[in-house]
Amino acid sequence: MLISPPDSSPSLLFCMTISELDLSKNESTLQDQQAEMKPRHRKRWIRMKYVFEILDHAKQVYQNTLQEEVLQNFAIQKKINLLRGSRLQDTVHYKPTKEKQFKCIQSGLLIDYIKVNDDYCDCPRDGSDEPGTSACSENGRFYCTFHQRASKPDAWIPSGRVNDGICDCCDGSDEWQNITVPARLRFSEDDQRRFKVFQAPCTFKCFDD
Repeated sequence: MLISPPDSSPSLLFCMTISELDLSKNESTLQDQQAEMKPRHRKRWIRMKYVFEILDHAKQVYQNTLQEEVLQNFAIQKKINLLRGSRLQDTVHYKPTKEKQFKCIQSGLLIDYIKVNDDYCDCPRDGSDEPGTSACSENGRFYCTFHQRASKPDAWIPSGRVNDGICDCCDGSDEWQNITVPARLRFSEDDQRRFKVFQAPCTFKCFDD
């Protein structure tokens, strides 16, 4: 993001990455040093403070915009009644045929539609009949319901991690059975945050920093 401070040449532009900027820390440091500044440096300090305020506002606008886009996408998925573990663009593949069958996406093998997400892998080549379970653990994919990462909107995990007691999706959608690990293997809340390994029951963390 390019920002030009007041009373400066257009060529003097500040190029800063909003997502990597720790505004509160930098601004606090400037405030601590303000008392020790000489009068000739105060004008420069005021300009920098102005830049930080603009960046802080821009960061908030960016985050709000991203959240709105994610919420809209999620609302569309809920309206379509998206099959658990599948992604929006694959919805057409999960409509039953006239004979009430499902066609494996890669192999084309036809199976009874009732076998979709029945916890048994009938499409071993791509695991497409089990998008929401861990049955096709070798090559299946589980697409997290709530997409947060702008650079990777179709966030997915290997099917083998579904309902394993570890929250891999930021919305916890991969742990829909709420299976918890034995007490002897459970981390404390502090350890979960420290190691970034969160155990079921999951909490929504898609907008956490």
